[in-house]
Amino acid sequence: MKIHSLSLLAVHLLIAFSCFGQPGQTHPVLLKSGTFYPQANLNEQTVDSINLHTARWDDKIFIYIQFSQTPGAGERKILSTDGIELLNYLPKNTYLAAVHNRVSLQVLKSAKAVSIFQLSPVQKMHPALVSGNIPSWAQKVNGMVD
Repeated sequence: MKIHSLSLLAVHLLIAFSCFGQPGQTHPVLLKSGTFYPQANLNEQTVDSINLHTARWDDKIFIYIQFSQTPGAGERKILSTDGIELLNYLPKNTYLAAVHNRVSLQVLKSAKAVSIFQLSPVQKMHPALVSGNIPSWAQKVNGMVD
């Protein structure tokens, strides 16, 4: 009986752990404004849309890239060589990135990316600011954030 229970437990654990880290699987992104669930959208259509419709600032676009695992030195070099600079880390395996050229599907796949996306302004803001509770120290003019 004991051996049967241990065998059953081992099978369940094997199944559970094999589900984690699957290629193309995304993870929830933990933000102060809440949890965001990106789609596994790494395809030509999404990349073309980002390249055509994302506003450039100082000749760069800013996007979020989620990876199947935290990028190591090899993946970072692949991205850097193609003009993608990883800036800020967001849990889980997600980075804000500055893209100096066009986004390349092949480069992202080589770096084990699973999703690219942008966040809305509300998602990027602290919940207190969204609700209109502006701290007094941040207001020089009543109702305006400085």
